[in-house]
Amino acid sequence: VCLTIKRFIPGTTTVCKDTVICRTVVINCNSCNLHAGFTPTIICANKKVEIQNGTYGSTCFTSKWSFGDGSYSTDKTPSHTYANAGNYSICLKVTDCNDTTCTNTICKTVEIPASCCNVHAYFGASINCANKKVEVVNYSYGDSCMTYKWFWGDGNNSYSNDKNPGYHVYSTAGTYNLCLKVTKCNDSSCVNYFCKTIVIPSTCCPTPTFYSYSFCNTFRFINTTVGGTSFWWSFGDSSWTSQKSPLHSYLRTGTYTVCLTVFDSVKHCTTTVCKTVVVHCSWTGNFHSEVPASDGGTIGDAAKLSQGNTDLTPSKGLQMNNQAGISAYPNPTNNYLNIVLPGSSAMIKITDVTGAVLMQFENVSSFYKVDVSNLAVGIYFVNVINENGTQSVRFMKN
Repeated sequence: VCLTIKRFIPGTTTVCKDTVICRTVVINCNSCNLHAGFTPTIICANKKVEIQNGTYGSTCFTSKWSFGDGSYSTDKTPSHTYANAGNYSICLKVTDCNDTTCTNTICKTVEIPASCCNVHAYFGASINCANKKVEVVNYSYGDSCMTYKWFWGDGNNSYSNDKNPGYHVYSTAGTYNLCLKVTKCNDSSCVNYFCKTIVIPSTCCPTPTFYSYSFCNTFRFINTTVGGTSFWWSFGDSSWTSQKSPLHSYLRTGTYTVCLTVFDSVKHCTTTVCKTVVVHCSWTGNFHSEVPASDGGTIGDAAKLSQGNTDLTPSKGLQMNNQAGISAYPNPTNNYLNIVLPGSSAMIKITDVTGAVLMQFENVSSFYKVDVSNLAVGIYFVNVINENGTQSVRFMKN
């Protein structure tokens, strides 16, 4: 592309100089918009893989499959049976019907297992110190049909075959090995165990006690509990803190239920007491809401976050880790917890206050909805693990 500049003698039409400036431009219009994609499903019982073709970008394309064991197919949505267990690379090459130069290839590795035993035993347990009761929630997963057997660890004949027995009462204090055995319905050799050490203390958890004084809508809560290793306050307006004796301001007038939960990591118990407070004054100005912040991997620390967006008010039950861009809502929750996280692929682990992993989800990005209806009432953590390390937010199950 060239530009010619003509200079004239002033006052005349005589050209005194021509200047030509040229530049090279490259026209690179690639009209190929074909994108190969597929989803494999493993049928363990017969070493079979069934494939859903997810190619897009053109309405007409041909497919060529390579299954990694020397076999090929040109079907659009094929299935393939492998002779042996192992890892295989399945590749799909797609070509536009109207332009053979427009191609795209994608490969995925699949594992054909040697055994079809896919039962996984897991449960959560909480201790009620006052009556030596252990409450359990079954989180086992895997096969569509499984049988269950609970071993309470306090005698040879102490067991239950219920899927969710609810609870077990121990007669004396002590340390017990609580185990759950799951078995595949039509394969007695397919078995998995999960065990937890349960400590029934001889003396119960400290009794939470507190009092408060206020100025208008701002309350100072004084924790007078004797004992306990950590504390958790719920102020009745969907906000909370782990400070020992917190200061809290309410946004609106009304009556609120304030609860103090005491944790004792030595006696392995939790106790909660609640009181009501009445707010008579209207609240004005900016507000602050406590949120857990990253502190090098320590779960459950807290920091202040000033929030100016009314969509993120504590009344909406939003719990945030501002440094990591992670949030969870509603909070507290009864059934489902929505988790919003950065777009990069991450692993999510739901843990209790002891750090025990109750649920785990892999390859999550942007948004995930978790069913927490089976969790016992209490406090839990959403731990997001990605290339930046582990970041956490806290939530409460009602």
